[in-house]
This record gives sequence, structure tokens and C-alpha cells, in this order.
Amino acid sequence: MKLLTKLNIRYISYSLAVMAVSGIAIFLLISMFVNKQLDEKLVGISERVEQKLLDNGKVDWLKPFVDVTETYSPALPKQVSDTLILNKSENELEEYRQLTVVKRINQHTYKIVVRESKLESEDLIQTLAGITLFAILILTTSLILINRNVARSIWSPFNENLRKIEAFKLSEYRPIVFQKTGITEFDALNDSVDHLTNRIIADFKNLKQFSEDASHEMQTPLAVISAKLENLLNEQQLNEHQLKTVQSAHLAVQRLSKLNRELILLTKIENNQFVELEKIYPGKIIREKLNEFQELLNLKGLTVEDHLSEDVQIESNPVLFNLLLGNILSNAMNHNISGGTIYVAQNIERIDFRNTGPEEIANPERLFSRFYKENPSSGSVGLGLAIVAKICEVQGWKVSYSYAKPLHCFSVLFKI
Repeated sequence: MKLLTKLNIRYISYSLAVMAVSGIAIFLLISMFVNKQLDEKLVGISERVEQKLLDNGKVDWLKPFVDVTETYSPALPKQVSDTLILNKSENELEEYRQLTVVKRINQHTYKIVVRESKLESEDLIQTLAGITLFAILILTTSLILINRNVARSIWSPFNENLRKIEAFKLSEYRPIVFQKTGITEFDALNDSVDHLTNRIIADFKNLKQFSEDASHEMQTPLAVISAKLENLLNEQQLNEHQLKTVQSAHLAVQRLSKLNRELILLTKIENNQFVELEKIYPGKIIREKLNEFQELLNLKGLTVEDHLSEDVQIESNPVLFNLLLGNILSNAMNHNISGGTIYVAQNIERIDFRNTGPEEIANPERLFSRFYKENPSSGSVGLGLAIVAKICEVQGWKVSYSYAKPLHCFSVLFKI
């Protein structure tokens, strides 16, 4: 949820709560004020009634607004209350405010009841309360709209800087040029991010330079060592023990050379050094790759069944796509059985590679981890499927593994 939306929700919630409490308080205050005015009016009427009784002892008033009866009860102070009286014309009860007083006048005791209808007062209360609440609602709505417009203008530079951060690409070596906001906290954040991105760019350049230097500097001595060991292998003077030692060293050097190449390749992929995307035809490329591997397939006695759509087009980096195919097909050949089969199926959404295999994998969740090998004694360096997973990650694809005896299946799902 956006910060502005969250602030508005809280602001509206608190405003509604305040309006509800204020409305109730206003209604009670207005009711108290109106009742006080009615009570004062009733007192004035009762005093006029008493004065008239003092003058001539006869009162002709219209009921139920004034009711004067002679009583033998003792004199009582004034009492104010609310009552309901039936309106015969409308056949419904109406609410009245009444004042009752028992007073001795001219040697007689009278019970004087003065009443005033509360209908007009209630209408007045409701009208005043409605007007007040409407004014509060208009005020709150205006404040919310003003707050939204002000917040948008304040947050506009922040949102623009956020878009620049989202569009930042490390491989382009371009620092982010932030827009000044005029707000201390936002500008401090921009300065921190600017400092951080500059450090990241510098570290990335150093790492890339190190990778390139390591590739160049390590491959040369490894090639020299490998060549000298090959020369030793061709020597006739080596005894059997020496020959096995040299062969073992030669294999270790070759494995180290391959490990170095694949680690550097993995680093380049992680650093997004293969960013150029093109429209490619995966079906055609898969068929070409299978033709390249045909000799190896024949040597291993493997057959291939494919269901390819050569007219399907996707967007990918050609180098990465070829690396992905090479690693998955190599894995399918290396972990197959004698006389086994490789099945390749492809459509616009995915590619499925299935191969026969000896048994189910013990730890499929670790299959795409670096240096993981199901068989520790194999000659693999354990980076092939890790490279496949990394290629899928940078391309926005998804790779998965499943097993349905006797087939091991690797599926690559394209982004749609």
C-alpha cells in the first residue's frame, strides 16, 4: 500500500471518528440548550397563570398546553419533565416538555401544569445538527483533497527518483542523477543512495576487471602446465607409476581449467554482461545443437526424439540460449543409460528435456546449486545446472526438475 493512501485512510478514519463524537456532542449540547429555552418559556407561562389566578381566580387556557386544577395536596416546588400526549386528530403520541407546580393562591391550592410541544424543537435540533455535520463533512473532504494535492506535489520528486533507481543498470556504469526535492529527509536519502550506487559501480568494475585478469592470467599457466604434462605423457622413459601420476595431474589441470572457465562465465552472467536481446527461433537452434552433438550421441548409443516448432519465435540472448542448451543436453547425455533416449519438446511457452536415467535423484532440491554432484566421483565440476539456473534467472524464465520413472525431466518456462 502506498504511503499517501495509508495516510489518507488513517486520516479519514480518525476524521470519521472525530465527526461521530463531535456529532453526538453537538446533538446533546443543542438538546440541552433547547430544553433550557423551553424550560424558561414554561416558567414564564406558569408565572402568568399564577398572576391571573391572583387577579380573578379564573383561567381559561387551551388544553393540553395549560392545565389548572384545584387540589388538596401540599404546595410543591417546580418540576420539569418530558411526557407523551395523544394527538386525537392524528391518533399518535407527541412529545411535550412540561412544568408542574403546586401552589397556594388566594386560600386555594392549585396544581398548574404548563406544556410545550417538542416537535418544533426536535426539528430545530435535527436541522442544526445536520447543518453542523454537513459542514464538518465538507471541511474534512476539503482537507483530504487539499492534502492529496499537496502530498502529490511534495512526493512527485521522490517518485521520479524512485523510477530512476528502478531503471538503474549496473552494467551501464552510469550513476543516478537525482532530482532535488527541497526536503531534508528525501535529499539525505538521495545522497545516501547516490553514495551507495557509486560504490557499487566501483566494486563492480573492480570485480569485472579481476574476473578478466583472472581468466587471462590463469588460463595461460594452466595451458602451459597441460602442454608440458602432455609432453611427459608422450615420453617413452616413464615407468607405469610415473605415467599414472602424470595422467592424474593432467586430468586435474584440465578439470581446474574447466572450473576456471565456468566460474568466470557464471560471474559474467551474474553481472549481466549478456544484455543484448534478439528475436530467435528456439526450435531451429535446438535442432542445430542436436546436430552438433550427433557424434557424441552415436558414441554413447543414445537416440533423440524431438517435437519442435521451428516457426515459434522468442526474445533471448543467443549466447545465453546456446549455453543453456549445451549444458542441459550435456547433462542429459552424461546421466543417461546405455542405449537410452533423449526427448526434446518445445512450444511457444516452454521447452522440455527428458532423458532416461539409472535412478531417481536423492536431493533434487539441490540440483541447481553450485558444485553439487549427485555422484561425487564423476568428472563434472558441478556448475552446469547452476549456469542453467542463472541464465533462466537473468532472462526472466523458470527452470524446474521432475522425475517420472524412468525419465528425468528438465523444463524451461519462457516469460509470456
